Amino acid sequence: MSYSSMDTEFASEFLDGDFVHRKATKIARSSETDAAIERQANRMASRILMPKCTFRPAYYNIRNTASNGANVSVTLAALYGVSRQAAEIRLKELGLAY
Repeated sequence: MSYSSMDTEFASEFLDGDFVHRKATKIARSSETDAAIERQANRMASRILMPKCTFRPAYYNIRNTASNGANVSVTLAALYGVSRQAAEIRLKELGLAY
């Protein structure tokens, strides 16, 4: 299995500025900062648990065999060990309809 797609996705996340932190003597955190950190953590977790290089092919395979759209997200959630909501969010991130 090639990890180049997954490596590229992780690298782009780290290099796009979201995870680059500059030295500061004192950082005051606000609720907006906490919310931004939480969103970053959620995005990173979804990319680790449901990498694009395996998630997309699994989606097409399940979609072609499922009888309705609701089964796709439930089946993906079970396959990847995540919640149905997490699978649906990842589907939206990748531009896949469910």
